[in-house]
Amino acid sequence: MASRAAVPKTGSRTSPYYSRRFELLFLAAATLFAYVYYRDAYRLGFDWGDMGSYVQYVRDLTLGAKFGDAVGYGPLWYFLGVGVFRWWAVDFGAVLAVFQVVIFASAALIWLAARQASGNAIAAGIVFLCVLCVPPFYASAIRMLSLALFAYPLILLAKADDEQEFWPLAATAAAIGVNFALRPDFGYLYSAVLGILLILRAGQIGRGAGKRLGHLSKLTAISAAFILLALAPVVIHAALRGYLEAFLADLLSYPARLLFFLSHAGGLDDVIQDSSRKTASFLRILPLGALLHGTRAEREFAFLIYSTLAVMIVFGVNLAYRLIATPHRATENRLRLAILMIAATQWPGFALFRPDWVHFISFMHAYLILAACAALWLIRDLASATSHARLVRAAAVILIAAQMGLFVFYGVFVDASGWGTKQARRDSVFSGRNGVHQFVSADEKRLYTDISDLIEQNSRQWDRIVCVPYCAGFAFMTDRRILFKEHYVDDGTPLLYPGWIDRAIALTMEVRPPVVMVLDWAPNGTADSRFDVWAARYMDYIKRTYARSIQFGMGTAWIRDPASAMLERLESVVAYGPDKTLLGAPFNQQPTGESALWMKLSAPARIGTTILFDDRPLKTFVDGMAITALVPLEMLTAQGRHWVKVVNVNTGMTTHAVPFDVIAPPQAP
Repeated sequence: MASRAAVPKTGSRTSPYYSRRFELLFLAAATLFAYVYYRDAYRLGFDWGDMGSYVQYVRDLTLGAKFGDAVGYGPLWYFLGVGVFRWWAVDFGAVLAVFQVVIFASAALIWLAARQASGNAIAAGIVFLCVLCVPPFYASAIRMLSLALFAYPLILLAKADDEQEFWPLAATAAAIGVNFALRPDFGYLYSAVLGILLILRAGQIGRGAGKRLGHLSKLTAISAAFILLALAPVVIHAALRGYLEAFLADLLSYPARLLFFLSHAGGLDDVIQDSSRKTASFLRILPLGALLHGTRAEREFAFLIYSTLAVMIVFGVNLAYRLIATPHRATENRLRLAILMIAATQWPGFALFRPDWVHFISFMHAYLILAACAALWLIRDLASATSHARLVRAAAVILIAAQMGLFVFYGVFVDASGWGTKQARRDSVFSGRNGVHQFVSADEKRLYTDISDLIEQNSRQWDRIVCVPYCAGFAFMTDRRILFKEHYVDDGTPLLYPGWIDRAIALTMEVRPPVVMVLDWAPNGTADSRFDVWAARYMDYIKRTYARSIQFGMGTAWIRDPASAMLERLESVVAYGPDKTLLGAPFNQQPTGESALWMKLSAPARIGTTILFDDRPLKTFVDGMAITALVPLEMLTAQGRHWVKVVNVNTGMTTHAVPFDVIAPPQAP
């Protein structure tokens, strides 16, 4: 039969026993490498955005919230976190550690998919190591897991003979069903991929149109049955726990949402040349010109973007030719189609929605399967090719090798979330509530401590607060709750959810959150994506009704009623210096000409702490319990006793005043 045509032989002639033994040893070595590589990785940095949103949603679910009380992905993804919290209690580090295990398991499944697709252990091993070295951003582990669950059974289905297709088809359909409960957008995309592959299978059986249609209907019915079977436990759970309507509404909303993202995809006119058009809601893909005129990092990233796209296009054109010219090689053609579609389904989520490195990694994990197979097939045919064809094939292999090498190098040593970069930047520890205990830089520790103090000093435990955009992790680390069900808001939010600003104002008026945190950040790289720009009407309401605003390193905190959360407290000045100086004589002189005064308190100083010199505020710098301030020279020209104290109007803290004497120089005899 046509469908029994052999897949190209790419494996070695080593006996199966030694080949299997080699693979087991490789897997053991890779596992050991992953343990050493990942051992402390989950504690490097504090992701207050994506992971902050995840753990905040999971925490709400453990406190009795229902699916749909916050906007997110499918319930199965969050139930993983609920299980972690019920086992370890609410612990940020425990979730990250479990995610690390999920990442490794997903990498192992991708290795199996590459092994099955290429038929070569070495090629699959290279893919495995690349994926291990550049894992996804933790909150992006869901994309890697979705891909890993689907890719392996799909490749098995593509290679299966007609009479042996039932179980691979059942496994592929079940993986899609799990994805509908895990990440519904991928459930729909993978359903389309499976449908295309089934159409090709039905078209290859070599019978009449009626037989082909009947075979396609049979395969479709089997697929639908196993998708529903895999989805059934979640549906039953939703019915028993009272969130079935929310689950079905969310599930059925994805086709419209996918069309929305496709219709509003930003930056497509920037692919060929730079554009002055404003791009709201979406980042812009790097233009081709970045290959020549961008920074080094932009050139590397642009090379990866456009070279991988070029390989996919050439692979697709070659596949189209093979489908027409070599229909008798049915199994090989199905396999190539499956490999191409696995990579292609990851491309739109990167290129059309978020063309940044974090999302590109997810595409590369899928693309690596295609790259390994393409390189292997090119190498296999080098000997039999003509001299010119051999040159082209060798160049293509070098290009693919360069892509893999650059991907690993960039992902490990250049990108801010890479292992090497994260190791080099984190030498302090920030501890918050709910198990937040992460290695951070000294600047990050100071910033997160200030934010924590602002929230905790002006609100109570479990109060609902506003934190926008993308910063639900600040509520989690202070044991507060988020007011808006949309943890992620940007300039695309009013487009996706019309009337959102009016509803946000009404909800804020009703609940009266004690703190509103607004980050000074443009998530999509444009002025229009700043919260105070696209949500100006909401900010106008906050400015009218909130009593005070406090600047911090990343934005502004708006406090509704400072007096209700603030209790005045007196701290002591443990030590300070100097306590006197000569008239007009600077001390500890700084490059600006000002003098530096230091003080040590009985308790740590926080954001908003200021040293007063005769009730005049000085420019103050805080580092725990030690405080320094700059004293202008003109303040040292008044002879006599002056008084210095420390205050914090944000927290109500004050100290007793201590003397500082400006004395006249001794008279000459």
